[in-house]
Amino acid sequence: MEKPSIALILAAGRGTRLIPMTNEMPKCLVKVLGKNLLTYQLEAIQLSGIKDVIIVVGYHGTKIVDFIESEGFNKKLNFTFVENKKFDKTASCYSLWLSKEHLKNSYIHLNSDLIFQPELLLKLIADKRNNGIITSKNIKVEKDMVRFVTKGERIVKLGKYSEIQKANGFLIGPAKFSSSAAKVLIDHIALEISQGILNNANYLAFGKILDKIRFYSISAEDYFWKEIDTLEDIKKAGYLLEKLKMT
Repeated sequence: MEKPSIALILAAGRGTRLIPMTNEMPKCLVKVLGKNLLTYQLEAIQLSGIKDVIIVVGYHGTKIVDFIESEGFNKKLNFTFVENKKFDKTASCYSLWLSKEHLKNSYIHLNSDLIFQPELLLKLIADKRNNGIITSKNIKVEKDMVRFVTKGERIVKLGKYSEIQKANGFLIGPAKFSSSAAKVLIDHIALEISQGILNNANYLAFGKILDKIRFYSISAEDYFWKEIDTLEDIKKAGYLLEKLKMT
C-alpha cells in the first residue's frame, strides 16, 4: 500500500452562491461555527500525519496565504501555493492540472468547501487499497453531487443525477490517489485541456479513468460531513456541529 505524503486542496474558486459573504474573500475562508472551512481541513491534515500541503489559489489567493501565516499553520505544515490565474474561466480539473509537478507521489485530494470529521481522513489513509474516496450510500439527498455505481466496493461508473438515477450512492471526499493513478488522472485532464476543455469538475474526471485504475468506495458511515455551497449549508453544518459537540 502506498501511504499518501501530500494533501492537495483546490481553493481557487469564488463561491458565487455564497455572495455577499465571498465578495471580498475566497470561499474557503468562510466561517462555520466560528471556524474557517480551511481550518477544519488543515486541522484534519495535521492529525493525519501528512506534512506537505499543496493549495491551488485564485480568487483573493493572497488572503489564503496571509491567513495560513497569521494562524501559524505554516509552522506546523509545509505549504506550496499554486496560482490559477484563470480561476474565473476554469473549473477544478484545470486547478488540479496546474499542480501536476507536485503530484509525483500518492496524495490526498480535497475540495476546499468540504467540512468533515478528521476520522474520515484517517479512515481513508488507513484503507489498504491505494485509490479510493469517501462516499455516502444515502442517495435520497444531495442530488447535485456526483453519483456512483459499484461492483462490490469498486466504483465502476460516475456521473451526475441525470446520468445515473439508479446509483449506489454519491461521492463526498476526500479522495486518495496512488502515484500511478495520479499520473493517469493528470494525463487525462491534460488531454482535455489540449482540446480546449477547461470547465470540467475533477470528480467527473475521476469517472473517465475507471477503466485504467481500481477506485474504491469507502463509506462515511455515521461520521459528520457537509459540503458548503449556500448560506443554508452553513446553517445546517453549524447545527450539526453543535449537536456533535453535545454527544
